[in-house]
Amino acid sequence: MADGGNKLRMLCVLDILRKYSDEDHPLSSRKISQLLLEKYGIKCDRKATIYDDINSLKLFNDNCFNIERVSSPQKGFCIYEREFQLTELYLLCDAVQAAQFVTKKNTKQLISKLESFASVYQGSDIGSMVYIDNRRKSSNNQIYYNIFFIHQAISEKKKIEVSYIRHQVDKNRERHFTVSPYAMIWSNDCYYLICNNDTKQNLMHMRLDRISKVEILDEQARPFENYTNYKGKFDSADYASKMFSAFAGKEEVIELVCDKCIYQELIDRFGSKYVRKLDHDFVYVSFKGALSGGLVNWIMQYGDKIYIKSPKNLQSMFNNKLQQIKDFQAKRDKKLPEFQKH
Repeated sequence: MADGGNKLRMLCVLDILRKYSDEDHPLSSRKISQLLLEKYGIKCDRKATIYDDINSLKLFNDNCFNIERVSSPQKGFCIYEREFQLTELYLLCDAVQAAQFVTKKNTKQLISKLESFASVYQGSDIGSMVYIDNRRKSSNNQIYYNIFFIHQAISEKKKIEVSYIRHQVDKNRERHFTVSPYAMIWSNDCYYLICNNDTKQNLMHMRLDRISKVEILDEQARPFENYTNYKGKFDSADYASKMFSAFAGKEEVIELVCDKCIYQELIDRFGSKYVRKLDHDFVYVSFKGALSGGLVNWIMQYGDKIYIKSPKNLQSMFNNKLQQIKDFQAKRDKKLPEFQKH
Protein backbone atom coordinates (compact mmCIF):
# COMPACT_ATOMS: atom_id res chain seq x y z
CA MET A 1 0.00 0.00 0.00
CA ALA A 2 1.33 3.48 -0.88
CA ASP A 3 2.31 5.93 1.82
CA GLY A 4 -0.88 7.91 1.22
CA GLY A 5 -2.78 4.65 1.74
CA ASN A 6 -0.92 4.02 4.98
CA LYS A 7 -1.95 7.43 6.29
CA LEU A 8 -5.55 6.83 5.25
CA ARG A 9 -5.58 3.43 6.95
CA MET A 10 -4.23 4.96 10.15
CA LEU A 11 -7.05 7.53 10.19
CA CYS A 12 -9.57 4.77 9.58
CA VAL A 13 -8.14 2.79 12.51
CA LEU A 14 -8.60 5.87 14.69
CA ASP A 15 -12.18 6.30 13.48
CA ILE A 16 -12.96 2.65 14.25
CA LEU A 17 -11.56 2.96 17.76
CA ARG A 18 -13.54 6.16 18.42
CA LYS A 19 -16.81 4.65 17.19
CA TYR A 20 -16.65 1.03 18.21
CA SER A 21 -14.44 0.86 21.30
CA ASP A 22 -14.61 1.94 24.92
CA GLU A 23 -13.27 0.50 28.18
CA ASP A 24 -16.08 -2.10 28.20
CA HIS A 25 -15.72 -2.94 24.50
CA PRO A 26 -12.04 -3.28 23.51
CA LEU A 27 -11.22 -4.32 19.94
CA SER A 28 -8.68 -6.99 19.03
CA SER A 29 -6.34 -6.41 16.09
CA ARG A 30 -8.31 -9.09 14.22
CA LYS A 31 -11.59 -7.20 14.82
CA ILE A 32 -10.01 -3.90 13.72
CA SER A 33 -8.82 -5.57 10.51
CA GLN A 34 -12.33 -6.92 9.93
CA LEU A 35 -13.92 -3.49 10.43
CA LEU A 36 -11.33 -1.87 8.14
CA LEU A 37 -12.50 -4.17 5.36
CA GLU A 38 -16.24 -3.91 6.16
CA LYS A 39 -16.45 -0.15 6.70
CA TYR A 40 -13.73 1.22 4.43
CA GLY A 41 -12.79 -1.56 2.01
CA ILE A 42 -9.20 -1.56 3.28
CA LYS A 43 -7.53 -4.97 3.46
CA CYS A 44 -4.98 -5.46 6.20
CA ASP A 45 -3.64 -8.96 6.77
CA ARG A 46 -0.71 -8.32 9.12
CA LYS A 47 -1.38 -7.90 12.86
CA ALA A 48 1.87 -5.95 13.15
CA THR A 49 0.51 -3.29 10.79
CA ILE A 50 -2.39 -2.54 13.15
CA TYR A 51 0.03 -2.34 16.09
CA ASP A 52 2.25 0.07 14.15
CA ASP A 53 -0.73 2.31 13.30
CA ILE A 54 -1.90 2.41 16.91
CA ASN A 55 1.61 3.17 18.21
CA SER A 56 1.90 6.03 15.70
CA LEU A 57 -1.45 7.44 16.83
CA LYS A 58 -0.37 7.24 20.47
CA LEU A 59 2.90 9.01 19.66
CA PHE A 60 1.05 11.75 17.77
CA ASN A 61 -1.08 12.85 20.70
CA ASP A 62 -1.65 10.51 23.60
CA ASN A 63 -3.65 13.15 25.51
CA CYS A 64 -6.10 13.55 22.65
CA PHE A 65 -6.70 9.91 21.73
CA ASN A 66 -5.60 8.11 24.92
CA ILE A 67 -5.58 4.69 23.25
CA GLU A 68 -4.97 1.90 25.73
CA ARG A 69 -4.33 -1.83 25.42
CA VAL A 70 -6.45 -3.68 27.99
CA SER A 71 -6.94 -7.30 29.03
CA SER A 72 -10.37 -7.08 30.70
CA PRO A 73 -13.20 -7.77 29.95
CA GLN A 74 -11.24 -9.07 26.95
CA LYS A 75 -7.92 -8.32 25.30
CA GLY A 76 -7.76 -5.50 22.82
CA PHE A 77 -7.43 -1.76 22.20
CA CYS A 78 -9.84 1.03 23.12
CA ILE A 79 -10.20 4.76 23.47
CA TYR A 80 -9.95 4.83 27.24
CA GLU A 81 -10.61 8.52 27.85
CA ARG A 82 -12.39 10.93 25.51
CA GLU A 83 -12.97 14.65 25.12
CA PHE A 84 -16.02 14.33 27.40
CA GLN A 85 -16.74 11.93 30.22
CA LEU A 86 -20.11 10.17 30.10
CA THR A 87 -21.43 12.21 33.02
CA GLU A 88 -20.45 15.41 31.17
CA LEU A 89 -22.32 14.24 28.05
CA TYR A 90 -25.39 13.42 30.14
CA LEU A 91 -25.23 16.90 31.66
CA LEU A 92 -24.88 18.63 28.29
CA CYS A 93 -27.65 16.56 26.68
CA ASP A 94 -29.95 17.27 29.62
CA ALA A 95 -29.23 21.01 29.29
CA VAL A 96 -30.05 20.93 25.57
CA GLN A 97 -33.25 19.02 26.27
CA ALA A 98 -34.28 21.48 28.99
CA ALA A 99 -33.59 24.57 26.88
CA GLN A 100 -36.96 25.85 25.70
CA PHE A 101 -35.41 28.16 23.11
CA VAL A 102 -34.00 25.21 21.12
CA THR A 103 -36.50 23.71 18.64
CA LYS A 104 -37.37 20.00 18.71
CA LYS A 105 -35.51 19.46 15.44
CA ASN A 106 -32.37 21.21 16.67
CA THR A 107 -32.60 19.40 20.00
CA LYS A 108 -32.43 16.03 18.24
CA GLN A 109 -29.55 17.22 16.06
CA LEU A 110 -27.54 18.57 19.00
CA ILE A 111 -28.05 15.44 21.10
CA SER A 112 -27.03 13.31 18.11
CA LYS A 113 -23.82 15.34 17.77
CA LEU A 114 -23.08 14.99 21.47
CA GLU A 115 -23.65 11.23 21.22
CA SER A 116 -20.91 11.10 18.56
CA PHE A 117 -18.33 11.98 21.24
CA ALA A 118 -19.01 8.57 22.79
CA SER A 119 -18.76 5.05 21.38
CA VAL A 120 -21.81 3.62 19.61
CA TYR A 121 -22.62 1.64 22.76
CA GLN A 122 -22.42 4.64 25.08
CA GLY A 123 -24.18 6.89 22.55
CA SER A 124 -27.24 4.64 22.41
CA ASP A 125 -27.44 4.76 26.21
CA ILE A 126 -27.24 8.57 26.21
CA GLY A 127 -30.06 8.92 23.66
CA SER A 128 -32.38 6.48 25.43
CA MET A 129 -31.79 7.95 28.89
CA VAL A 130 -31.89 11.67 28.06
CA TYR A 131 -34.32 12.42 25.27
CA ILE A 132 -37.89 13.25 26.26
CA ASP A 133 -40.13 14.50 23.48
CA ASN A 134 -42.92 16.15 25.46
CA ARG A 135 -41.16 19.21 26.87
CA ARG A 136 -42.23 22.63 25.65
CA LYS A 137 -39.97 23.79 22.81
CA SER A 138 -39.62 26.87 20.65
CA SER A 139 -40.87 26.84 17.06
CA ASN A 140 -38.45 29.62 16.01
CA ASN A 141 -36.12 28.01 13.46
CA GLN A 142 -34.15 31.26 13.08
CA ILE A 143 -32.72 31.19 16.59
CA TYR A 144 -29.34 29.69 15.59
CA TYR A 145 -28.76 32.40 12.99
CA ASN A 146 -29.98 35.10 15.37
CA ILE A 147 -27.54 33.97 18.09
CA PHE A 148 -24.69 34.05 15.56
CA PHE A 149 -25.51 37.58 14.38
CA ILE A 150 -26.00 38.87 17.94
CA HIS A 151 -22.64 37.44 19.03
CA GLN A 152 -21.04 39.13 16.03
CA ALA A 153 -22.69 42.46 16.86
CA ILE A 154 -21.58 42.25 20.52
CA SER A 155 -18.01 41.48 19.40
CA GLU A 156 -17.98 44.39 16.95
CA LYS A 157 -19.89 46.72 19.34
CA LYS A 158 -22.55 47.41 16.74
CA LYS A 159 -26.24 48.14 17.10
CA ILE A 160 -28.79 45.70 15.74
CA GLU A 161 -32.35 45.95 14.49
CA VAL A 162 -34.61 43.15 15.69
CA SER A 163 -38.14 42.03 14.93
CA TYR A 164 -39.78 40.99 18.20
CA ILE A 165 -42.96 38.94 18.49
CA ARG A 166 -45.38 38.99 21.42
CA HIS A 167 -48.09 36.34 21.49
CA GLN A 168 -51.58 37.74 22.02
CA VAL A 169 -55.01 36.12 22.21
CA ASP A 170 -56.40 37.49 18.97
CA LYS A 171 -53.28 38.19 16.89
CA ASN A 172 -49.53 38.03 17.47
CA ARG A 173 -47.89 41.45 17.54
CA GLU A 174 -44.54 42.08 15.86
CA ARG A 175 -42.52 45.19 16.71
CA HIS A 176 -39.17 46.46 15.50
CA PHE A 177 -36.48 47.75 17.85
CA THR A 178 -33.03 49.23 17.38
CA VAL A 179 -30.91 48.11 20.32
CA SER A 180 -27.34 47.99 21.56
CA PRO A 181 -26.56 44.35 22.51
CA TYR A 182 -24.32 43.58 25.49
CA ALA A 183 -24.78 39.94 26.49
CA MET A 184 -26.92 36.82 26.20
CA ILE A 185 -27.95 35.09 29.41
CA TRP A 186 -29.63 31.74 29.98
CA SER A 187 -32.13 32.02 32.84
CA ASN A 188 -34.99 29.68 33.84
CA ASP A 189 -34.47 27.58 30.67
CA CYS A 190 -34.89 30.65 28.43
CA TYR A 191 -32.25 32.64 26.56
CA TYR A 192 -32.29 36.43 26.93
CA LEU A 193 -30.60 39.26 25.09
CA ILE A 194 -29.47 42.00 27.48
CA CYS A 195 -29.49 45.27 25.58
CA ASN A 196 -30.41 48.94 25.52
CA ASN A 197 -33.35 50.24 23.54
CA ASP A 198 -32.44 53.37 21.59
CA THR A 199 -35.46 55.18 23.05
CA LYS A 200 -34.65 54.34 26.70
CA GLN A 201 -31.95 55.06 29.26
CA ASN A 202 -31.77 51.62 30.89
CA LEU A 203 -31.28 47.94 30.13
CA MET A 204 -33.97 45.71 28.67
CA HIS A 205 -34.34 41.93 28.29
CA MET A 206 -35.58 40.25 25.13
CA ARG A 207 -36.37 36.54 24.77
CA LEU A 208 -34.29 35.15 21.90
CA ASP A 209 -36.98 32.69 20.88
CA ARG A 210 -39.30 35.67 20.24
CA ILE A 211 -36.82 37.45 17.98
CA SER A 212 -37.73 36.57 14.39
CA LYS A 213 -35.04 38.60 12.60
CA VAL A 214 -31.70 40.28 13.38
CA GLU A 215 -29.86 42.82 11.23
CA ILE A 216 -26.45 44.23 12.19
CA LEU A 217 -26.25 47.99 11.67
CA ASP A 218 -23.21 50.15 10.92
CA GLU A 219 -23.92 52.37 13.92
CA GLN A 220 -21.79 51.90 17.04
CA ALA A 221 -23.55 50.49 20.10
CA ARG A 222 -24.14 52.70 23.10
CA PRO A 223 -21.60 52.00 25.91
CA PHE A 224 -23.10 49.76 28.61
CA GLU A 225 -21.16 51.89 31.14
CA ASN A 226 -23.95 54.45 30.68
CA TYR A 227 -26.51 52.11 32.28
CA THR A 228 -24.46 49.83 34.56
CA ASN A 229 -21.61 49.90 37.07
CA TYR A 230 -19.46 47.68 34.82
CA LYS A 231 -16.33 49.10 33.28
CA GLY A 232 -14.62 47.67 30.19
CA LYS A 233 -16.50 44.35 30.23
CA PHE A 234 -20.14 43.50 30.83
CA ASP A 235 -20.15 40.97 33.70
CA SER A 236 -22.87 38.53 32.60
CA ALA A 237 -22.51 36.24 35.63
CA ASP A 238 -22.78 39.09 38.12
CA TYR A 239 -25.72 40.61 36.26
CA ALA A 240 -27.57 37.28 36.08
CA SER A 241 -27.15 36.77 39.83
CA LYS A 242 -29.10 40.00 40.45
CA MET A 243 -31.97 39.18 38.10
CA PHE A 244 -35.24 37.69 39.32
CA SER A 245 -37.20 35.80 36.66
CA ALA A 246 -35.28 37.78 34.01
CA PHE A 247 -36.90 41.10 34.98
CA ALA A 248 -34.78 44.24 34.58
CA GLY A 249 -34.81 47.04 37.12
CA LYS A 250 -32.82 49.61 39.06
CA GLU A 251 -30.09 48.02 41.17
CA GLU A 252 -30.25 48.71 44.91
CA VAL A 253 -29.23 47.16 48.21
CA ILE A 254 -32.13 45.00 49.42
CA GLU A 255 -32.61 43.90 53.04
CA LEU A 256 -34.98 41.11 54.05
CA VAL A 257 -35.88 39.54 57.38
CA CYS A 258 -36.98 35.94 56.84
CA ASP A 259 -38.37 33.03 58.79
CA LYS A 260 -35.69 30.43 59.49
CA CYS A 261 -37.87 27.72 57.87
CA ILE A 262 -36.87 29.01 54.41
CA TYR A 263 -33.14 29.16 55.23
CA GLN A 264 -32.29 26.43 52.68
CA GLU A 265 -34.16 28.27 49.88
CA LEU A 266 -32.31 31.48 50.77
CA ILE A 267 -28.92 29.72 50.68
CA ASP A 268 -29.84 28.16 47.31
CA ARG A 269 -30.75 31.57 45.88
CA PHE A 270 -28.11 33.86 47.40
CA GLY A 271 -25.35 31.72 48.91
CA SER A 272 -24.21 31.73 52.52
CA LYS A 273 -22.25 34.96 52.04
CA TYR A 274 -25.45 37.05 52.03
CA VAL A 275 -27.49 35.18 54.65
CA ARG A 276 -26.90 35.29 58.41
CA LYS A 277 -28.78 34.29 61.54
CA LEU A 278 -30.58 37.04 63.49
CA ASP A 279 -31.99 35.04 66.40
CA HIS A 280 -33.65 31.71 67.10
CA ASP A 281 -36.51 32.37 64.65
CA PHE A 282 -35.24 34.71 61.92
CA VAL A 283 -32.43 35.19 59.42
CA TYR A 284 -31.25 38.36 57.70
CA VAL A 285 -30.51 38.69 53.97
CA SER A 286 -28.73 41.64 52.36
CA PHE A 287 -27.80 41.74 48.68
CA LYS A 288 -27.66 43.95 45.60
CA GLY A 289 -30.49 43.20 43.20
CA ALA A 290 -32.71 44.67 40.51
CA LEU A 291 -35.94 46.22 41.81
CA SER A 292 -38.47 44.57 39.55
CA GLY A 293 -41.74 42.75 39.28
CA GLY A 294 -39.76 39.53 39.22
CA LEU A 295 -38.30 40.28 42.67
CA VAL A 296 -41.76 41.12 44.03
CA ASN A 297 -43.16 37.86 42.64
CA TRP A 298 -40.27 35.93 44.18
CA ILE A 299 -40.96 37.45 47.61
CA MET A 300 -44.70 36.85 47.33
CA GLN A 301 -44.30 33.10 46.88
CA TYR A 302 -43.12 32.88 50.51
CA GLY A 303 -46.20 34.65 51.89
CA ASP A 304 -45.68 35.67 55.52
CA LYS A 305 -42.14 34.21 55.67
CA ILE A 306 -40.40 37.35 54.37
CA TYR A 307 -40.49 40.93 55.65
CA ILE A 308 -39.05 43.69 53.44
CA LYS A 309 -36.79 45.82 55.64
CA SER A 310 -35.58 48.11 52.86
CA PRO A 311 -35.73 49.90 50.49
CA LYS A 312 -39.04 51.70 50.92
CA ASN A 313 -39.86 51.68 47.21
CA LEU A 314 -39.67 47.87 47.21
CA GLN A 315 -42.21 47.85 50.03
CA SER A 316 -44.42 50.10 47.90
CA MET A 317 -44.06 47.82 44.87
CA PHE A 318 -45.03 44.85 47.03
CA ASN A 319 -48.10 46.62 48.48
CA ASN A 320 -49.17 47.78 45.01
CA LYS A 321 -48.96 44.21 43.76
CA LEU A 322 -51.14 43.00 46.63
CA GLN A 323 -53.70 45.68 45.83
CA GLN A 324 -53.71 44.71 42.14
CA ILE A 325 -54.41 41.11 43.12
CA LYS A 326 -57.26 42.19 45.40
CA ASP A 327 -58.73 44.40 42.64
CA PHE A 328 -58.54 41.57 40.12
CA GLN A 329 -60.18 39.14 42.54
CA ALA A 330 -62.99 41.61 43.13
CA LYS A 331 -63.42 42.13 39.39
CA ARG A 332 -63.45 38.38 38.82
CA ASP A 333 -66.08 37.84 41.55
CA LYS A 334 -68.37 40.34 39.83
CA LYS A 335 -68.01 38.51 36.51
CA LEU A 336 -68.08 35.01 37.97
CA PRO A 337 -71.59 34.19 36.61
CA GLU A 338 -70.40 35.22 33.11
CA PHE A 339 -67.22 33.08 33.39
CA GLN A 340 -69.26 30.05 34.46
CA LYS A 341 -71.10 30.08 31.12
CA HIS A 342 -67.88 29.12 29.28
